[in-house]
Parts: sequence; C-alpha cells; structure tokens
Amino acid sequence: MTKWRRPAARCALPSPRFLPRLLLLLLPLISECLQLNVNAGADTTVIVSTPLAESPCMVCLVQDGVAPEANCSLSLTVKPGENATLLFNCSEPRAIAVEIHKKVECTAATCSPAIAPTLTSLFKDFNKTFIWDLSSLPETTLGLDFSGAGLRGVGPSETCADGYRYMISSTQARGEAYCRQGPLTYLDLPSQATVSLQVPYGKELDSAVFSVVTKPSPKKGRVINITPETNATIILRKEDQSSSCTACSSKNSKPPCPSPLILKGTTVEFSCPQPQAVFSVEINKNIDCSATSCQGNIVQSEPTFFSEFNRSFTWDIKAVATKGFQVDFPDPGMRQISPPETCPDQYTYTLTVYQRSGPAVIGVFCWGGPIRKVKMLYRGRLTLQVPGLRAVDPSVFNISIGPSIKTLAGVFVELPNGQSTTDLFSPNYPYGFPDDDLMAWNISVPPRHNYTVKFVKYTEPQCLKKNTEVEYDWRLQRSAVAMSLSDPQPSQRQGSFQMFLRNCETDRSKDAPVLSLNFQVLVTRSSLPVLCPVDLPKEEGLTLFIKKQDPTSLCEMKMDSVIQEEITLRPGVKSSLSFQDCRSDELMLTGSKTIECLQWDKCPVDGTLLSIPTLASCLPTVLRNITWNLWSQDNTIVELLAPTGGLQQLLDGQECPSNLSLAIMEGGGVYFGSFCSGGPLSKVQVHGNISITATPMGTLGLSWTKEPFLNVTFNKGKKSAEAYVLTVFPGTDSPALLATPSWPQGMLPNSTVSWVVLLPPQQQAELLLTSKSQPRCAAGSSSVVVQALGSSKPMLRRGEGELAQVERVTASESFYVNVSNCMPKQGALSMLTKITVQRKSNPLLSIILGAVGALLLLLFAVLVVVCVVTRKKKGKKRVSIYNPNGNVFVPGISQFPKTRENNESHVYASIDETLIYGHLLKKTEQDKDQDTFRSPQTDVYRTFTGPMEGESIIREKTPEPEVDGSRSLLEPVPTMVIGRPRTPIERQESYSYTDPRMVDNELYTFKSNGDLGVRFLTLKEKEPEGEQQPQQEDDEFDDLSE
Repeated sequence: MTKWRRPAARCALPSPRFLPRLLLLLLPLISECLQLNVNAGADTTVIVSTPLAESPCMVCLVQDGVAPEANCSLSLTVKPGENATLLFNCSEPRAIAVEIHKKVECTAATCSPAIAPTLTSLFKDFNKTFIWDLSSLPETTLGLDFSGAGLRGVGPSETCADGYRYMISSTQARGEAYCRQGPLTYLDLPSQATVSLQVPYGKELDSAVFSVVTKPSPKKGRVINITPETNATIILRKEDQSSSCTACSSKNSKPPCPSPLILKGTTVEFSCPQPQAVFSVEINKNIDCSATSCQGNIVQSEPTFFSEFNRSFTWDIKAVATKGFQVDFPDPGMRQISPPETCPDQYTYTLTVYQRSGPAVIGVFCWGGPIRKVKMLYRGRLTLQVPGLRAVDPSVFNISIGPSIKTLAGVFVELPNGQSTTDLFSPNYPYGFPDDDLMAWNISVPPRHNYTVKFVKYTEPQCLKKNTEVEYDWRLQRSAVAMSLSDPQPSQRQGSFQMFLRNCETDRSKDAPVLSLNFQVLVTRSSLPVLCPVDLPKEEGLTLFIKKQDPTSLCEMKMDSVIQEEITLRPGVKSSLSFQDCRSDELMLTGSKTIECLQWDKCPVDGTLLSIPTLASCLPTVLRNITWNLWSQDNTIVELLAPTGGLQQLLDGQECPSNLSLAIMEGGGVYFGSFCSGGPLSKVQVHGNISITATPMGTLGLSWTKEPFLNVTFNKGKKSAEAYVLTVFPGTDSPALLATPSWPQGMLPNSTVSWVVLLPPQQQAELLLTSKSQPRCAAGSSSVVVQALGSSKPMLRRGEGELAQVERVTASESFYVNVSNCMPKQGALSMLTKITVQRKSNPLLSIILGAVGALLLLLFAVLVVVCVVTRKKKGKKRVSIYNPNGNVFVPGISQFPKTRENNESHVYASIDETLIYGHLLKKTEQDKDQDTFRSPQTDVYRTFTGPMEGESIIREKTPEPEVDGSRSLLEPVPTMVIGRPRTPIERQESYSYTDPRMVDNELYTFKSNGDLGVRFLTLKEKEPEGEQQPQQEDDEFDDLSE
C-alpha cells in the first residue's frame, strides 16, 4: 500500500478567493506539490485518480486552505455541480488520470446535447478519458455521425497509431474498439449505448467529436411460440400503457388486440423488439381437491418461453365446502414480511384465502424461516413473483386435505434452537382484518427454551358487537387465557402454545380504524452457557476443531460471543468459548499439530516425543483424534520409534493391546498402514512428508493417554528407491505378521518397501509369503527378494508373474525382505508375510544324545539281569504257619482258608503277640503275686517239617488250646491290661541272640538289639477244602514277612 507523504511546509495553498473561476485551473507552486481546482458542470462527473499502485502520489481534498490526511486517497470524485480543490503530493502529471463523464439524453425527436461536448486545450498534460452515456426511448434508435475524422474497427489488443482509441458498447454489442482515420462515418446503435474515447498524454481534442441523432426504430416484431403445460393458462398483461407495443395471438392477428391476452397453446406476435419491458406474464394452474385427496401438488418449473419477462406463477386450490386444505413449505421454510418489503432473492410468495366477504391475504413470505405450513378453508391461492431473467428453482409444495377448521387460516411455526426473533402479521396487514373472524398461530417452542410475546404495532377498530381479544391456549399445560391487545402478553414462559386473534363486528365507515397486528416471538435458552477460555499459546503448533455432529441438536456453540456450527482454534490465539445444552456425544473434538524440520540447525536433535496434549477441562467433550503433520526437506528420513516396546501393524480382525491406533499417511494423503504399541517392529523409516493420526480403539477418547507413545526423529539421507524400511525383532511367543503398504488395496506404483529381520542367536525363522494380488506391469517389473544380511546370494527371488500364491523360506540368520512394485497396467501388488521364530536344530548333538541313551538302556538291562541271578542264588528256606483250626497250607499261598463260610468274625487285621506266645512265658513269683499278666494258652507257630511234595494240605488233629471254657480264643481277657510276654531283663547286644521263649523260627528272629520284631499277617479267604495250594519260593515268603 502506498504510504501518504505529507507535503512539505513550503507547499502553501493560495486563498480560494484569488483563484480565477475556470472549469479547471492548474497552478504550479514553488514546491513539488500540484494543485487542481475542479468545477464540474450540471451534467458532468469528473474522477481524478492515481491508478499506479506503485506510485507514491496521493490525491487530497483541500478544505479551508489545508489538506488533512483523512481527505487523501488514490481517487476522488467531483459530482455534478460541485467545486473542489485537489492537492497532489507529487509533481508528475503522468501519474494522474482524469475521467470526464457526460450524459446525452434523447427523446423521440431530439437529443440534448446533440453534439458530444469536450474541453479544448484543457487537461493537455494529463492522461484523460471522455465517456458519453447515451439513452433514448425503447422505440427509438441512436445514430452517431463521425464524418469529421472517420473510424475503422480494430481488434481488442490492437493499438491506434495516434493514441486516440474509441470504445463503443450497447445492449447488442460489448466493447467494440475503433481508431480514427477510417472509412466508417455513421453508426446505428440501440436506445442505450456508451461511447468512450482515450486521449493520450500531451494531446489535444477537437471540440466536436461526434453528433447524435434519434429516430424511430424500424417496425421489428417478435414472435414467440407457446406450448403451455396441461391445465395451465398464460395471461399477458400490458404494464406500460404509454408504449405503442402490442401483443396479438394467432387467433387475434388484427389490432387492436385485447389486453390482458389469455393464451392456451398458440403463437404470440409482438410489435416491438423488446416486449419484456412492456408486458408481464402470469402462468395459472388449477388444483381441485376431493374429500380425501388433491389432483397434484404445487410444482415449480421453468417454462421454455417468457424467461426474460417478469412472471407470476399462481396456483388456485379448491376443496369441498366442508373441508380444509394444507400447504406444506419445503426446507428451509418461510418467513413472513410486511409490504412493501421485498425478499433478498426477489422470489416473493403470497397466500390468499377466498371467503364470501372477499379475499384476504394471509401473508407475504420469503424463503428461509420457521413457518412450515399453512391451513386454509375451502379455497385459496399461492402466488410466486419472479423478475425477468431469473430462473425458477424447482420446488414442490405438498397439498393435503384435512378436517374443516374454525378459523380463517392457521399458520404453523417451528421456532429454531437458540436465541431468535420471529415476526408475524395479521391477515391483510397493514389493512383491516376481516370482521367477526378468527386467526390462529400454532407456535412450537423447542425444549429448554423460554419465549416472550411482544406486540410491536397494532391498531384496534371501533366495535359494534363483541370485543377484539387475544387468546392463548397451552394444551400441554391444559390452560387457556383471553386478554385484550393492551394487556401484558406472556413473558419468559416455556412450552408450545396456540395464539388466536379475534375481531369484532366493526364500524365499516370510510375512515374508521381497523384491526391490524404485528407481533414478535422472542426465544432464549432457559439454561446458562458454560464458559470455557482456551489458551493455545501453551501448545505450540496445535489447532483444535470442534464440530456439531447433529445440526438439529439443541447444542449452541459460541466463540467470542458469535454462534458457530464449527469452531477452529488457531495456535497462539486465546479464545473465549461457551457451550449451552451441549452433550459430549453431540460434539466432535479433533486436533492437528505441525512439526517441521525445514532447516537442519533448527531440527530437534534428540527427536520429538508424540503425546496427547493437555486440554482445558471445561471443554464438554473428549479428544477423538489428533493428527501430527511431519514436514521435512528433501532427502529426509522420518524415523518412528516406540519409547517402550515395539510397534505392531494392525490388520483386519486384529485387536490393539494398547487401545490406541496410529494411522500413517503419506504427504499426498496416501494410506500407509495402521500401527499400535506392543509388537515386533522396532523402527519404521519413511522417506518424505507423512502424517500420523492417533485414534482410540474404544469410546473413552484420548484424554486417558498421558505417556508418550512415539518418538519422531528427522535424519539426513540420500535419495533411495526404498520409500519404507521397517526393522523387525520377531519373538518366539507368537508369529509376526507384516503387510505391504496400503494393505489390502496395494502398493503405490514404482514404490519399494524393505523389512530388516534381526534374529537372536541360536534361532531360525520360517517365512510364509502369501500373495493377495499381483500386477501386470506396463513399465518396469515387480520383484520379491529374501536375502541374508551380508550375503550376495538371495534365498528367494521372484519376478513379475513368478511369485506363487504361497512361498515358504527358512532363514537361519538375520535377513531382509524387499518388495518392489512396477507401473501397473492392471491389478496391484499386495502381499502378507508371516514370520515364525524357533530354536535351531543341531544334527550332531542329536546323534550324540541318541548314542548315550542307547548305552544307558543297555547298562540298565545288564543290571536287571545281574539282580535276578543274584536273588536266585540265595538259600531256599521254607517256613510254615501253624493254624490251630487244623488246616495246614503250603507256604507261598497268600490266602488263609476260612473255617466258617458265612462268619468272618475270625478275620483280623493284626494279631497281638500276647495271644500267640502267652503259654511260653514263665511266671515269676512277682507275677503270681501281682497277677499282672493273665494270658490264656494259645497255639504257636512251629517249623514245618512235613513233606514238600504231594498233597498241599496235611490234615492232622490239632490240640485245643487250654483256655477258659466259657470264652473263645479270640474273646478279650477280663482285665483291661492285655497280657503280653515279658521282655528279657538282660539284653544281648548281638544280632545272633535268640529269645528262648520263641520257637526256632527264622521268621520271628529279633532283628535289632533286644527289640521284638513283631510282624502282622493278614487273614485271607479260605480256599475250598481239598484243593491244592501252589508252592511258593522262600524269597516270596520273605517278602510277605517284610
């Protein structure tokens, strides 16, 4: 912008009373300033400007001898009849342009002035343009005579040799250029035209440039063929009665033709070339309704004719006498205006209802308001007025039949959410409301809002019968009240309501007052807004976006007291927000942050940790996602590392253990892949600009995530064919799944990705490469290579069309997988790799372990043989068990025979020694005196001396034991102390000692020093008498005793 330079102090202005009275006076001063005195004529406008933007010259208006800075600008206009003094803070006239506008008006016979006037010898030192605005009657044409110099036509970019250039524009031609000294001396122009002439710097102009004449236009008519729609009537009305233009149909071809002219499919001939300036068009349709339905709806459509005329579209709706009809307005609804107010888009709707007393205008409406429908009784009309050259928007107004209504009409209003003011008017406003009639407004107020009814302007009639009144009906609250127009109206109430306006029987004299009412419904929210100051300077580069997910919700958002549907909070700006009736699920809060590395000296050395920013707690919703835009210079590698653990690439059906998904996009908006924490990827390297979007997997938002989840580092690199490099540390607990970029859609053309897989020692990897799709290349070739690190020989190499559906590779050391795409002609390259890690198998170790196992097995077999032989060589000694019941069985049998089959009272779990050896114990004198041990005589075990072969059971008579005849052998003794043999007084410290009280039985020899080795036997089932028992060896018997 050019800065104004105040003139030097020596630029003194002369007093205006000493200036000569000239139309224009140029006064060179002693300084560098330039001053002009302009006196415009009664029909002349002068515009002085400095058109060069780079010029420091400014034009100032001088008042009382001074030129204040506020009066200075690049252009000033001197209106007709004004006298002005202009001052320039430069002395170069070429930097100043002058335009002189002159009007030439013509009648049917003459023009004034008839010769285009100019100023001779003035403005010689300026660039100047003369502009003549020519106008005449529509029935006339203009004639321009250039016989003095002559004209010749030139192109738009062609220049004139002498610098004089004409430009002539009219309603039939735009901007035709001419130069002087040509053969053209006369031009015919329509009734409206403009002629301009550019005069170069330092040139003069003749006083007469051209002359103007007017003459009647030739009798040219216009013919329009009309094909109206079915059930449509076209009416032509002459609006300008002073015009001689006529309109005749083919049926009335001879003047005078009637006006208005009613047309139904015919040809219209106009006597003038521009009939749209004289006539207007009305297109009328009738819609008849039965008791249940109507013939159709109101459909706005543009006819192919009369588009340049002012048009009125009318629809006459007629229902049966006992029914009413309803007109539904399409979105965005209507608002009511008061005549003579006009609609901004010039589309004006009028609803009229017809009664016996005459028509009544329900209202005049414009698009965009809370009025949704209108109910009327019996008969009505909807009128749409459209100006010429304006197209009709296609819209449909639904017509339906309803029950009879008791009012003149009913207007249904649905007030919007938030603060609003709605104007409503009584019928025929500002003229009289029909006598003794009733009008209704059904007003729907949104929840949690208060309304106030305010009467802006009203007039009351002189009532002959009854009174005028206003009635309110709150149907939800089941209450109603009637009041006069002067009473206080409802204020700060809630809920929808009906309002009725009732007129009385009025005095109908000429100057008597009438009933008219203009009222407003003011709506405010009943709740209080939640204020939330947001200070984003604390978060560098962070931008927040808040958007309503449902435009119809009651939520109202304001930023700096301005209602907005979407709020954008810029970085470094403090904003004052307010939220009213906003639930968390109704809002979407997202964030964006830019991290740049455009100069290496300004890039962070240790990288940048990405974490969720801390936002103001007053925000009514949680952060849904946040995007980091990472912008860097060329040949830069963006390196992504997880601070703890690794990254996992998310595929379809996989769950993220961290409940946080990271979507990576390239700079052009191409999807790379989604990742989350906890996986085998230790590093992701991408060449170029990328964006990272963090999105929660659940519904809790991102506020719970406090720790950094990604470290971003910018590294210098060189141009490489690999757009992506991923480092993988696979584990043995679960396989690693790796997918190509943009999975599953396919890789970008001519792009390359590599995975560097690092294996721990003594581990090997099993690769399973699954090809989802392969391309047919138009240029280049696609390839898949698997190769060990440091090796020149690949383990797998597949070119275009060579990759099988499934490829298996085993790698015993660290390796890389490289996938390159071509320029596809058809299809895309998409591949999935599964890596399973397990411990290496050693063949030599297996052989050694097998040999050692076989040797141990052989040694064990030899040891078992030796043990068996040793036990066989032991001395074979047989023992017998004495049974007092008389049955002796062969040793080795594990069962004792029963003496009674049905009685098991003789079966014992153990046998006390005192019951067996009691008769062997010798009583001492002390024993006799104390009679401590009372033991009955019992049988004893004796060494078996019978034959070893032959009959298994030896039958012999066994003497009965000497016991009390009244007790059996197994019954207990009377005393509580059970008799037992005495332990020897003197113990022999020898293993060869044998108690003399025991029989010579190896089974019962003491095994310890003086310890009686009592052993218990279990009595088994008695074998059937007469059966032989199998003979057992001594070693088996020893086992039994043990």
